Amino acid sequence: MQYAKGEGIEAIFLAESSKTIASDSSPFLKLLYEIRWRISKDLEHLYPDPESTDRSSVSSPMNQSAFLKSLLLGEKSTLPEEERSLYQEAGIGHILAVSGLHLSLVGGACFSLLRFSGMEISSASLLSSFFILSYALFTGASGSTLRAAIMLFISLFGKCIGRGQDRISSLSLAIFLLLSFHPLYLYSSGFQCSFFTLFLLLLLSEREGKEERKLLSKKWEKAVKKRKFQSLILLLPSKCFEASKALFLFYLGLFPIFAILQYSFPTFAPLLNLLLLPLLPFFFLLGFLSVLILHLPSVSFLSGFFAHVLSVLLTFFHRLIEISLQLPYSSILLGKMKLSSLFFYLFFYYVLFLFPFKRRLKFFRITACSHRTNNPIPFFIILDLPIFKKNLRKIRILSYLLFLLSVPFFLPTPSRKLEITALYVGQGDGFLIQKGNFVFTIDNGSSSDKQFGKNTLIPYCKAKRIHLIRYALITHSDIDHTSGIQRILEENPASTDTSFYSSENRLQIENLILPIQAREDRRYDILKRLALRHGAKLLYWKNGDVYSEDSSPSKILQAMHSLHVMNHKEEEKTSLSLHCYYPVSDLPMEEANAHSIGCILRYGNFSMVFTGDMPAEAEKEMLYAIKKEGQSPSVDIVKLAHHGSKTSSSPLFLSETKGKFALFSYGKKNRYGHPHKITLEKCNSFGLIPLETAKLGEILIRTDGEDYQIITPCTPP
Repeated sequence: MQYAKGEGIEAIFLAESSKTIASDSSPFLKLLYEIRWRISKDLEHLYPDPESTDRSSVSSPMNQSAFLKSLLLGEKSTLPEEERSLYQEAGIGHILAVSGLHLSLVGGACFSLLRFSGMEISSASLLSSFFILSYALFTGASGSTLRAAIMLFISLFGKCIGRGQDRISSLSLAIFLLLSFHPLYLYSSGFQCSFFTLFLLLLLSEREGKEERKLLSKKWEKAVKKRKFQSLILLLPSKCFEASKALFLFYLGLFPIFAILQYSFPTFAPLLNLLLLPLLPFFFLLGFLSVLILHLPSVSFLSGFFAHVLSVLLTFFHRLIEISLQLPYSSILLGKMKLSSLFFYLFFYYVLFLFPFKRRLKFFRITACSHRTNNPIPFFIILDLPIFKKNLRKIRILSYLLFLLSVPFFLPTPSRKLEITALYVGQGDGFLIQKGNFVFTIDNGSSSDKQFGKNTLIPYCKAKRIHLIRYALITHSDIDHTSGIQRILEENPASTDTSFYSSENRLQIENLILPIQAREDRRYDILKRLALRHGAKLLYWKNGDVYSEDSSPSKILQAMHSLHVMNHKEEEKTSLSLHCYYPVSDLPMEEANAHSIGCILRYGNFSMVFTGDMPAEAEKEMLYAIKKEGQSPSVDIVKLAHHGSKTSSSPLFLSETKGKFALFSYGKKNRYGHPHKITLEKCNSFGLIPLETAKLGEILIRTDGEDYQIITPCTPP
């Protein structure tokens, strides 16, 4: 909700119809809206939607009118979700948000034209400021747009009074003003990225070697102006080296932002952005010219020509994006960086690449001499020693290499302990079991959140740096248990011929486990077809089937290479297993809930039972199967069947399992009335402590096989 308010959204509601009774908008805002609406219609006319939207081919047609609306008007609502994801995955999603780059082009062009026409600086600045403000309002006045507008106002004001601009001070003033009037901008990811990116660019422009870079730029400009091609060739290596160095440092600084917001790093984003920067002015110019000339009858035929040229450029750029994402290792999975790791990363980055050591050392030398003391800060005394002076360059290069090699240590690593996460899925079930790089999921679906797979499950896996789910178990066919896994299977086909992304970037499922009845039950046909398309192996479970860490290839190799038998026995003591006890036969069942897979997870002395939507009769059969194998049904945590429905969690089942905690997975204010009052009373009578996802949100259970912790890292929305 804080994010929504940060974006200016006060409420979300559905309405069958709407009618404007009265409007308090100013005539000027109405005029801007009318112009925006007309330009939007003109763009639809000049750049019609592609007739074919067949996604089975490698290259998909680009919706150029929707892209130009986003680029020129700040209207992103018509841009297809798949295309928006394409730009974000490629690392150029910023082009879809009107910000400093867009306003600088518009405002700079306006000011230059007015000055070229002979207008005085003060008048040109005033008119340009009005035009910039109008364009900011015209495009929706987002936080990043207003930031850019404020900084341009300050720059133009400085031109009027003959003063230069301290851009870091301008940026600081802009953030102060915006947060003073609208503090919730702080929760907007667009606002955060806009300020951090610009702040990083400004700091990089002030790093050591600024005078040398200025001198190189002056020499380059002079050679270009006088057309000294020999000088340009001589300067080119230095110019390319400085540009490459600046680009590398810029993306190295952006690395934690990608890790926090996108959980992955687009490898070819620097190259795409280098190409985009010179193309963007042409996108703007041709886009506005094609619309403007359309309304000039005498030259309206040129509108189609400009539209065609722009269409070719957009198609070319769009194809390059698709190709970049199909290349091997086009994206590096980072996971979500912890705040502590973020702090240390930025601290070392600043010290190594941005801190002005030479200037500070010179300052402390002067200070020491002026006060006739040889006792400056101890750190700078060390840097002033002859051995450090002589080898300072080597020391800095070594420090850079050590920092680059340490980057993986700032990223999240899987826990050595077993972690069982009950995701807050809304109305449904969703469990993710992880030990090291091994991942086993149970269900993961939602009937209340139609985009659960896209908005929750897939981002959660990316945040945890999960690229492979070894086993995905579906207890039964209900949508509130399958939708998330189905989304993964749909979005990530095995063949790259039908995907924009290379195989390294896909979230993959290696094995899909279904109840034995799914062999003949047509309710599972979609899942089975998608699994085949995805490349997942189908497994059908019933009583007696088991996953055991002891029998996995990695475990066998570990035992073969173990030098100490006692250590190997200790490993076996805490090995992970999931044993299926229900369904007990392969007979078809009309009711899907009745053939829900029931299994027990065991890890050392810790155990937990998973029940899907099993009714009371199925629970009874499961208990019988457990005892028949000579096992105890006693567990630490009971995942209550059917979201706490009164038709499940029988007194017999609760008394036999002897759990300490009862886990309810259900959504707030669900229409089924889950959990039922009777079920809550039964849990209370057996001394079970309730763990409810609707109240606690995500529930994390962490165990080493002896003790276990229950953690609730976030509350539900």
